[in-house]
Amino acid sequence: MKKLLLATVASLSLGAVATTSHAADLYQPAPSVNMYASVFGGLSLMDDYNAAFITGGGTVFPYTRSFDKGFIAGGAIGLEFMPGWRAEVEAAIFETDFDRTIGQVLGDVAGIGSMQAVTVLGNIWYDFDLGSGLRPYVGGGVGVGFVDSDHTPTGAIEEWNDSDTVLAYQVGAGVKFAVSDAIDIDASYRFRGLSDVGFSSSIGGYTVDSEDVYTHVIQVGLAFKFGAF
Repeated sequence: MKKLLLATVASLSLGAVATTSHAADLYQPAPSVNMYASVFGGLSLMDDYNAAFITGGGTVFPYTRSFDKGFIAGGAIGLEFMPGWRAEVEAAIFETDFDRTIGQVLGDVAGIGSMQAVTVLGNIWYDFDLGSGLRPYVGGGVGVGFVDSDHTPTGAIEEWNDSDTVLAYQVGAGVKFAVSDAIDIDASYRFRGLSDVGFSSSIGGYTVDSEDVYTHVIQVGLAFKFGAF
């Protein structure tokens, strides 16, 4: 009887160990969520702005505005919520001065003025794990842009001094390099767009049509990692 009892206890113990081991194999801990903040700045190269004056009678006078080199600066707060994936909220400001105006009415003249935009975007990025300190990434985001602009062709009256709120978006790619467990250097290219940007003309009887604004951004920054929670 004693031997039978010992054998039964041993069998039950082995069964419990096996069951626990199997349960442990099935259990997968939830991935850690890592928080980070970043700051960045860089060069903004805006595409020509193609638009038109429209008279009260409906006559259209197309023109092209070109831009000087501009700047961008901003920051983001984000979460690494699963392996390779990051989500963040980004705020940035970029500004570019107008260079020249080419059109049917004014010909080719220099212009005074600028276009400035503040954007707030929700971004999703995917990081490629190369097994080293270098991590290339791709992604993009969408949000809202608050645009202010003024323009006066040389020798003419002010054409506009107005603002607009529009859809903003970006796509991009870059590479992050870990300089420590807490800090990454980030270098990237972003293509940013502002949809249907239009301004009210300061010239009586005219309106300015709405056009998309595109800018190419080369930026560098620092990301500060706060660890898992």
